[in-house]
Amino acid sequence: MTLARTASGRRVCGRPLVGLVSALSLMIVILAGCGTSGVVLEEDADLAAKLEQVVRDGRAVPLREVTGGDWDRVYILPGENTQDYVEEKVGGPVDMDGINEYGNEHGGIVVLKRGSEIQRAVSFEDFPFRSDFGTFGAQVVAERQSPGAQRLILREPRV
Repeated sequence: MTLARTASGRRVCGRPLVGLVSALSLMIVILAGCGTSGVVLEEDADLAAKLEQVVRDGRAVPLREVTGGDWDRVYILPGENTQDYVEEKVGGPVDMDGINEYGNEHGGIVVLKRGSEIQRAVSFEDFPFRSDFGTFGAQVVAERQSPGAQRLILREPRV
């Protein structure tokens, strides 16, 4: 056991102090590794069902009415997407943990963003939109492209 003296001359045991410092250092390293890795990519069966209903109804609907949330930009990423590609397109981190290095194995991803903050990232197995990559504002409307179409298109409303 090592004894040390404090500035006031008091004798203290050095080993418990070393242990405390080691424990605090370990905790700092662990917490640093728990930094925000972005919004987690999720599947949302309820949202998918609502979008399928819009297709069946054949009416134009503001996308915000279907998705809910407080967003001002939506990113449409059809097909398989890698995490690097998604993050490059949306300008922020999206945690695609569990997705292989070659991309998601789903039909596409929708990312909702407010300012510079990503609100949600949703993956769809059966992608509801007929679109290439696209970015739209909060007033975007979802509608069938034509009668009988099985996918939605997004369009900005006419002013």
